[in-house]
Amino acid sequence: MKRSVLFLLVPAVFLFFANCGDNSKSSSDSKCLPKGATRCVGNVLQICANDIWFSLEDCNESGNICLEDNDDETVTAACVEPDIGNTGNTGDTGDTGDTGDTGDTGDTGDTGDTGDTGDTGDTGDTGNTGNTGDTGNTGNTGNSGNTGNSGNSGDTGNTAEDTYPEETETSKKAGDIARNIIFFDELDTEHRLEEWYVKKNPGSKLIWLIFAAYDCMHSSKLRNDLYLIADKDNIDKGLNVILIMNGLLTGPAPEQEPGKLFTMKDAMVTFNIENSNYIYGYLKYDQQNNFSRYINQGYPANIFIDAKDMKIVKHFEGWNSEEDFINEIKYFVSDFLSGT
Repeated sequence: MKRSVLFLLVPAVFLFFANCGDNSKSSSDSKCLPKGATRCVGNVLQICANDIWFSLEDCNESGNICLEDNDDETVTAACVEPDIGNTGNTGDTGDTGDTGDTGDTGDTGDTGDTGDTGDTGDTGDTGNTGNTGDTGNTGNTGNSGNTGNSGNSGDTGNTAEDTYPEETETSKKAGDIARNIIFFDELDTEHRLEEWYVKKNPGSKLIWLIFAAYDCMHSSKLRNDLYLIADKDNIDKGLNVILIMNGLLTGPAPEQEPGKLFTMKDAMVTFNIENSNYIYGYLKYDQQNNFSRYINQGYPANIFIDAKDMKIVKHFEGWNSEEDFINEIKYFVSDFLSGT
């Protein structure tokens, strides 16, 4: 199925219709080959892992259908929107009603409070003057009071050295600074991209930030091929893979998260243990504007970021499972990690 790339703007949200090629050969027997293949069983999307078919997603839950394709030898399937056939001619349609007003953009979150300055300690009491002694003897001078302890100063904010680099207007090309986007993992824990900035994470060298859609078949191919490039050896050398699933081609669906992300990660780790080394996430609606600064046309978007200065060193969209393409990305990653 071929879809042209469209951009629809709703309240602070960009919806992308990506061109996602599909490939799959459905078989009714129980043999699970090749590894990484996906297929449709009724309306359930399954993935082949360890010679067993695992159910990845029930397409009915998102109102979609499970679709297969026969473009190449690798079986690939995905949940996609059903195509509605043409109906016969009907009478004239009445005038279309006015489009509703666009909703207001959500408010920006409040800046955190600055820590309080500690209280200054009390000054000690002055000692009493000694009594005058008998004639001839002068009284002893009293002891001076103890000086009070100084109060603790409030916590100091981040130093200039820890501050995230100044962001550029977009993050769509090499040379741009990556936006410090906020996302949530499969346990609904909040994360910021700055966590993998080298000044906060000294072992970090290269960040591979991926934006993908559940029903984009090119996204499915990328997930199947990921372990071929981001193996444990490269992870140990400083590669950090952040795979963000941003709903469907028609738009984000954070209301289905983090359950959907949890299920997908579980299936990927079952497929190959290397997949346990990556960070998984999803975006809420208030981050869609930042997401739009990363993407030009469609899914999957691949952004390679130098953790030293958070500058983008490679940006491209789409995926190809051919060996030459995989090797090109693999060599790029290896050369970068060896040269930093």
